[in-house]
Amino acid sequence: MAPSRTRLTEGRTVVGIDPSETMLAFARRRQGADAADWILGDSRAIPPRNFDVAVLTGNVAQHILDPEWQRTLLDLRAHLRTGGVLAFDSRNPEARAWENWGTQERARRMTQHGPLVEWADVAEPDDGVVTARFHNQFLRTGESVTETARFAFRQADTLGQQLAAAGFEVDAVYQDWARTSFTPDASFMVFIAHTR
Repeated sequence: MAPSRTRLTEGRTVVGIDPSETMLAFARRRQGADAADWILGDSRAIPPRNFDVAVLTGNVAQHILDPEWQRTLLDLRAHLRTGGVLAFDSRNPEARAWENWGTQERARRMTQHGPLVEWADVAEPDDGVVTARFHNQFLRTGESVTETARFAFRQADTLGQQLAAAGFEVDAVYQDWARTSFTPDASFMVFIAHTR
């Protein structure tokens, strides 16, 4: 039995926002999902309240390119109370993760639609933005699907400056959500900041 909304949130309002209906449908199926209000949209869809905490996970910050990223930070600041906390993760550009995305050989795996072959072509960063083309070939039907995605790889000092410009003060940068001390060659950066 899933926990009730009241027990899970203890009087708090929990809101989940995503621009993908597919991702929201997935989130709604998770245990405890009935404890949150799910909204289709981006930071402009944040309800008009003063929240205590905002969390962006799954490297979502990298999917929001500039200048939309700066607008997102301003939207978050406008909906967090003074002293409210913002936490998010982003890949560290110094670890050059994109180099591993495009060097993988074609991989084959079974799906509910039959065997799938997948591979990726990845370009070197252009002004900090990596463009990747993810190819999927469904062997049973012969259908091919290619998705192009762009990822912003921002340096830690750039993120710090953008946060400051939006009215945040950085409290810490870790290399994971377990609060392991950040090192320059870490794969990830987890920023914890508060509103001024």
